Amino acid sequence: MKRIKLLLVFICTFFIYNASNAFNTNKNLKNAAKVSNFCPAPVLTSFFPSSGPENTVVYISGSNFNAAATVAFDGISATFTIINDNEIEAYIPAGTSATSNITITSTGGCVGNSATDFTLLASACTTADVYISEIYDANSGSYAVIELYNPTNTPIVLDGVYIIERYGDVGNAVPSQTYNILGTVAPFDTFIIILGSGSDCPSLVADFNVGTGINDNDEFKLLKNGILIDIVMRQLKEDILLLEIQMLPYHKHLLMLRIGLLTRKKIVPI
Repeated sequence: MKRIKLLLVFICTFFIYNASNAFNTNKNLKNAAKVSNFCPAPVLTSFFPSSGPENTVVYISGSNFNAAATVAFDGISATFTIINDNEIEAYIPAGTSATSNITITSTGGCVGNSATDFTLLASACTTADVYISEIYDANSGSYAVIELYNPTNTPIVLDGVYIIERYGDVGNAVPSQTYNILGTVAPFDTFIIILGSGSDCPSLVADFNVGTGINDNDEFKLLKNGILIDIVMRQLKEDILLLEIQMLPYHKHLLMLRIGLLTRKKIVPI
């Protein structure tokens, strides 16, 4: 009789244990389903630019970005703004590795990774020489402006020393035009080169004139005595003008300008 009672207790315990496990499993599956429904993984299809120093603005394209909780470069969190479900604007954080994979994590914990790495460029800014500080191109027509800046406390004479090479497309081997710049840049001041013709900025006074304008996807190289000291690669992205400036050997950084209005010696973003 004792054995029968013990057997019944064992059978009851067994069924209760299994029923409890089945309930917990079902509950976990439901919770997992909820998380899955709440958490589509971010998909990173591309980013621009592919390289730059700290604080470079990187535009990430893809999908499922509205639920993004963090953006990281090899695990280092970055400041970011969700533009829309398909685009995020992020800033390269301090401490980023030489090559970094971009990771976006959603509020539900889902993770998306870039297929390629971002390359960090060294930034060694000095006040050693003239550089291309800003570029403006009109929405229509040939009117454009290149601004040079002298960060030193002495005047810099450009004649016979500095030239700008303009390449019709980024990466071209031969320049389509060469500007032999004439004039002097005052200490801590700018030098305005007006290209083409137009009345976009009637109050702006040119220090040097060039007869032709510029186009999308142009590349500009500033040379001093034949030595490359600055590169500007121009690429139009919607209403934003991105200028990747690689000042060699002085600095490398990314400058972002909205197509804007010009006042004397200064480009004012809209």
